[in-house]
Amino acid sequence: MNETFLVFLLGHLLADYTLQSESLALSKRSSRKSLLLHLVIMAVIYLVLALIFKLDWFVISLIIASHLLIDFIKYFLDGKVDERYLYTIDQVAHLLILWLIAHYYPINLLGLGLYVRWFVLILLVSKPANVTFKIFFKRYYQVDSSETIPGAGALIGTIERLIMLVFISLGEYASMGLILTAKSIARFDKISKDQMFAEYYLLGSLFSVLWVLLTSFIIL
Repeated sequence: MNETFLVFLLGHLLADYTLQSESLALSKRSSRKSLLLHLVIMAVIYLVLALIFKLDWFVISLIIASHLLIDFIKYFLDGKVDERYLYTIDQVAHLLILWLIAHYYPINLLGLGLYVRWFVLILLVSKPANVTFKIFFKRYYQVDSSETIPGAGALIGTIERLIMLVFISLGEYASMGLILTAKSIARFDKISKDQMFAEYYLLGSLFSVLWVLLTSFIIL
């Protein structure tokens, strides 16, 4: 994969996921101040990357301007377009713009290419996976907040995918089944009594496996 694109993708993941709190993600949908705060955070992230990788300021300006444009379009479409479609279009637009900029303005990663790949991969299997799953599959099961610790499910999913990533890097694909087995044992009582939860649990597990396999194949 284009290493310049990976640097730009790193900035995007940090800005749109890792360093964006859930409250900011929700408030920017209806508040221009929150949206502008998000854009400021994004700009700072890319400025830091510019200093590290000696990026051209024109390139950084293009990235920031395109992100600004896409986010403002999303802001005005929010509530008018299905959340799943809007999320998909938004992310595809961001990635397409970053790929085009990377294609026409390649940079030298100064020997840090492998580290960037792994950093991007680790970020991808964490919060982006959680957010994507929630947006696309939350309609299948409404979790009772009184029965779980807030954020625990997302954290478990992240750790699960990180362990899978370790196994994949070692070529131990069969060992990934151990994670699913351990999860099933821990949730056996709930799975056996709640068919809807069992199906939702299976969706989450299969999604995690597929997400890690695909991202590993693409990035590595």
